[in-house]
Amino acid sequence: MTKYDMEHDLKQEVQELKISIDKLSNDISQQFNSLSENLCISFEQISKQITNSSSQPSLSHKILETDLENNHQDSLQKPKKEIPREYYIDYSYIDPAKYPLFLKDLEKHNKSMAECRHKENIENFCLSANKTLESAIEVIFDVEYKCLNENNKTFLEAYQRVKTFYSNKGWEITEIFLNLNNSNIESKHFKPVDDKYISWEYIEEIRRRNFNTSVEIFFEILKPNFMNSSHLREKFYLIKNIHNLRNLDAHGSPNLPSQIDALKDSAKKLYNSKDYTKIKEVVYWFVKEVYDRLNKISN
Repeated sequence: MTKYDMEHDLKQEVQELKISIDKLSNDISQQFNSLSENLCISFEQISKQITNSSSQPSLSHKILETDLENNHQDSLQKPKKEIPREYYIDYSYIDPAKYPLFLKDLEKHNKSMAECRHKENIENFCLSANKTLESAIEVIFDVEYKCLNENNKTFLEAYQRVKTFYSNKGWEITEIFLNLNNSNIESKHFKPVDDKYISWEYIEEIRRRNFNTSVEIFFEILKPNFMNSSHLREKFYLIKNIHNLRNLDAHGSPNLPSQIDALKDSAKKLYNSKDYTKIKEVVYWFVKEVYDRLNKISN
């Protein structure tokens, strides 16, 4: 083989090798492009699946959301039952400028009475009713004492009639008269009337320690010898029974049955009747009588 032939063969092999390389390069490029395209498609599908999965809540979440929505709709369809207005005592007649603290106290107990009635809780209802009566007694005793003078002895006369009644029964009552002859006492706790001094401290002792006696004194202020009036006598015993029910344990207490058995028949009858309206009306009447008396003696 000549040198020319050898060179020709070599060129031919190089040319064939170049063609093979180009072809291989094209094949690789096509395969790479195909692989990239497939990968892109796969990644796009996976991405869509993830997006769809995250945008849709799980079954448990759907159930929870459904329950919450149903509860919300129920709360809208079944609003909380409001306390009827007639359960409240109307104190609009009281001048808030003259007796702001008294009115504030009344409204507090008024709210409690209405709530207890709404819940059919007769025990706490009577407790709040009794607190209302106590507030009224506290105010009227305070003003009665301040207005005591030679021309206004109504409180002293009422007290004296109750004292006489108690003496006839063999009962005791705190003495509010002090014999301080030839004394010249100047104190807000002592008030001179006639030849004696009236002790505010002892009046307060009656109010704090003996609710029934305090109520009885006020009834005597309203009408001397009120027990002769069936109308007032009935109200007086009703108030006493409210007072007797104030300390009963809450409904469901194991002590409640024995406490009820220990009540007097009239108090037991009131408890069993659950007559909220009757109790509310006598409380309203008592406070109104106190307020009218306040205006009468303080003007």
